[in-house]
Amino acid sequence: MLTTVKGIYKDGTATPLEKVDLSAPSDVLIVFLGEHESAPRPRQMQAAGTWSDLDTETLKARVSASRAISSRKAVRL
Repeated sequence: MLTTVKGIYKDGTATPLEKVDLSAPSDVLIVFLGEHESAPRPRQMQAAGTWSDLDTETLKARVSASRAISSRKAVRL
């Protein structure tokens, strides 16, 4: 059984912050999240704000203009 619980590491001891029901000694895997992170962030959240300086109106105008340019040869039937 795989269970994830939040905990804190202090003075050489890892302590769960949630109740853990285990009847026997168990192996654990401890992952340190870093000094400034409280939880792993999904990739979508990591990218949030990276385009905040983008002028969306200019982008839409460029996309619209590029769609008006035809790169295909004329078709003869």
